[in-house]
Amino acid sequence: MKKNKNPKEPKKSFFKRTGEWCKLTWDSYVVELEDRIFRSWKRIIKFIGISCIPIIYGVLCVIAFWNPIDELGKAPTVVLNNENSIILVQSSKENPSKTTNNNKDNYAYGPLNKIVKTTTNSQVITPERLNEELRKPEYGGYDTDNYPIHYSEMGSWVIPSQLLETEAAVAGVEATLNRLLNEEATKGAPDIVLTTENDKQEKQRFQYDNTNPTFSLKVASGWDMMKKGFEPKTDPNKKDTDYKFSSMGADGKQLTNVKYVNDPKEIEKQWQGTKYYVQFNIPDGYMEKLTSYLGAMMTSPSDSDQALNDLVNSMKPLDIWTTFERNFIFGYILNTASSVLDGVVIKSIPALVNSTLVSQGGAKISYKGAVIRAAIGANEQITPTLDDATEYVIPTAANLPMSSDNKVVKGYSLFGNTGAAAGASADEVGGKFIATIQTLLTLANDPNFGNTLGSIGKALGISPDIQNIISLITEIADAVKSVLGSNVTDDVLIALNNEAYEVARTGKTPSANSNLAKIIKAIIKSTTGKDIGDITSLKFTPLFNSDGSIMPLKNDAKGQVSFSQNFDKFISLNQDTFFGATTAKELLPKIFSSAISSATHGLTPEHVTNLTIQGKQFGIYGFGLGQFFLVIGLYIGCLLQTFIFDRAKRLSRAKWSNWYISKFMLFATVTFFQTTLEVWIAYAVGWHELGATTMCYIWLMLLFADLVFITIVQSLWFLVEDEAIGRFCCVLVMVFSLTAGGGTFPAFSQFGFFNAISYVVPFTYVLRATGEIIYGVGDYGTTATSTKFILQQFGFLWIYIAIFFPIGLFVAAPALMKDMDYGSRYGHEVSKGLEELGRTEELNNFRTVKWTSRTGKKHYKYNWKALPDGFNPDLYFKCHEMSDYEGSFKWWRRKEHDFVQKPNYSDEDTITRNE
Repeated sequence: MKKNKNPKEPKKSFFKRTGEWCKLTWDSYVVELEDRIFRSWKRIIKFIGISCIPIIYGVLCVIAFWNPIDELGKAPTVVLNNENSIILVQSSKENPSKTTNNNKDNYAYGPLNKIVKTTTNSQVITPERLNEELRKPEYGGYDTDNYPIHYSEMGSWVIPSQLLETEAAVAGVEATLNRLLNEEATKGAPDIVLTTENDKQEKQRFQYDNTNPTFSLKVASGWDMMKKGFEPKTDPNKKDTDYKFSSMGADGKQLTNVKYVNDPKEIEKQWQGTKYYVQFNIPDGYMEKLTSYLGAMMTSPSDSDQALNDLVNSMKPLDIWTTFERNFIFGYILNTASSVLDGVVIKSIPALVNSTLVSQGGAKISYKGAVIRAAIGANEQITPTLDDATEYVIPTAANLPMSSDNKVVKGYSLFGNTGAAAGASADEVGGKFIATIQTLLTLANDPNFGNTLGSIGKALGISPDIQNIISLITEIADAVKSVLGSNVTDDVLIALNNEAYEVARTGKTPSANSNLAKIIKAIIKSTTGKDIGDITSLKFTPLFNSDGSIMPLKNDAKGQVSFSQNFDKFISLNQDTFFGATTAKELLPKIFSSAISSATHGLTPEHVTNLTIQGKQFGIYGFGLGQFFLVIGLYIGCLLQTFIFDRAKRLSRAKWSNWYISKFMLFATVTFFQTTLEVWIAYAVGWHELGATTMCYIWLMLLFADLVFITIVQSLWFLVEDEAIGRFCCVLVMVFSLTAGGGTFPAFSQFGFFNAISYVVPFTYVLRATGEIIYGVGDYGTTATSTKFILQQFGFLWIYIAIFFPIGLFVAAPALMKDMDYGSRYGHEVSKGLEELGRTEELNNFRTVKWTSRTGKKHYKYNWKALPDGFNPDLYFKCHEMSDYEGSFKWWRRKEHDFVQKPNYSDEDTITRNE
């Protein structure tokens, strides 16, 4: 029943009521502070611990992931050298200091095959003779008995890599061979024969001349080529196999932990193994075949040179291998930023130079807004408004504010002044389209153009590339000439220009018999080799705005439709015609690649280097970081069980071992359902791409990982008398696992502290195992290597069980059992309780004097077996009555405290545990 107010009590003002409410709120706040924080040292320590949780998690993560990308170069990297070195010879056959007849045809380049007497063709220096010389102490004392210089299958001299592990060893071989050459030259200059063949399919040969400044004889191998991309050794006398190399990438990134291995057994063991994140595997004969190819190409072989084609087909690339297995982010970055590997493998060979030529071959069709406005006139109004730094395409000059004779402005547009009056000349119309057609016709009628560029190609030693580019341009020019003829009138050019503009503006198909349709068909046939038949087989789409207004080259912040976007749409609509290209960026390289295939005898970049990123098909965040999130979820699931369940014993006759293991079994039951639900729901929402078999492996792995987690969590939770501190220790394990477990960046890319503790936290081994399953088993199935690696991680995780389960079972459980049976785990408190209860006999059996100090203070030892088994209520409550577990301050105990009201049983349970 509602209490009646005193009618005589004056009504309080609003401000007074507000003041009383604020004071009451403040008093309530002070009581909460006193009771929950400042009541005792234990509560103050807990308060400090809670306050530090954000620091521990947040700041540690900030420090751990401060700048890991730049440290990815610390990844363990290895160069596996299966190759024997060759002796690379390069020289002009005729000494340029004695004759002016030195040209490309006189150039020799390739592996050494023989050194013979000019008149009899008998060998004057052999590998056997060089072995004998190098074996002598005065010439280096090389171990040519076990590692002799010999002939390869192709006939080249090859030197085992075991003889060449220092710069001094390489220099010694070169010096000894040059000395032998000069000694023979005093008897009569010998002939140098190379493995490389000339255009007559004969081995290149020239007479040795020690005064020829172009002559060079060097030991060469794929490893020597790679070392040019490394920083020089600080100790040149140190063996390559004992040195740690560093390589500088194009963007400043480095591989700073590169090891060199040339032992066949070690190579077999490490290739695609688990020790190294990045592996370079140099195949046998790599440099021999590459230099033979380059030397033969310099003699301009015919397209039908079958021997050269066979050589290219026999070439094995230098394999570069990495994987997503060890760390997702590392694999992802190498997949998207291959510049980490730049500078390690040389790329200056004709097939790779092609890509440089292609990238520089595009005509300029766009200009920055500032340039256009300056050409038209700063005071003229231009639609749309142009940004100074943005590139624009001008379809037509007809709509621009300019004078009709302004050739500069017309020259910026693609189709010039399409609105020119009838009878205007081609020059008056202007534009890039007409200029391009005129240039192509000029080239088609001027053979000297090709000869000029060909001469430049010869001088640069990239004749195949230049000649091929010339051939492609000539074919396009001839295609235009075949339609328009040699002498084209202005009327024909203007009509062609206007039709091309209308097609580009509207997206309409050209008339079947028009010159534009014929030129398009002819160019497609000459560049792709495809006869498209009727022009209607091509799908056209507008490239410009319908009014021919200026438009951005690429998409800009204003959201305007760009020329590139429209042109890419045209390419995509006709990708069957354009080699499957879907963008203009893809199209040009594909055309050039098709055109150069015969000129390079089928050599492609894949013959030189082959980058393999294992697990690339699963290289998305959903898998890579997904495994990390799944592991975090499982650990949090284990941790939350300490909030849902308690440490109480509910079966009185259960011993400490029964009680502890039963709790473990309870945890394990819950974690089984947690893991099963998590894994198979992940399977349903995307992980099914891994396949059911792989997912079963992951499920089993995570079930075991969860057993490890509950072992750690239960042990720490039970080990400490205050369960809140136990939970805090569990949180610390999680935080350090998050920062150093390798779930995001590999630990070696972080500060040394985190790299060190990465070997201690459990997440490291769980993520290694799941990574191997996803990117190893998921890619190749179960193999001996993957199985061995996964079992190793199981072994490491068993160590956690071997450490924490005994601690929990034999240390934590007995101590907590004493708390539950007798009221305290401390012998002196139990002794005091027995004394207060007058249980003298039990006290004497339980407590005996261990030793007495000089001051007379007695020190006791306690025999817990002397106490009765099971719950001892009198002793339990007496110990609790005498002991202030909380250790409350005297000022708090002296204060009067209101009854603590609890909203419901869940709050009562929590308060009881905290008290």
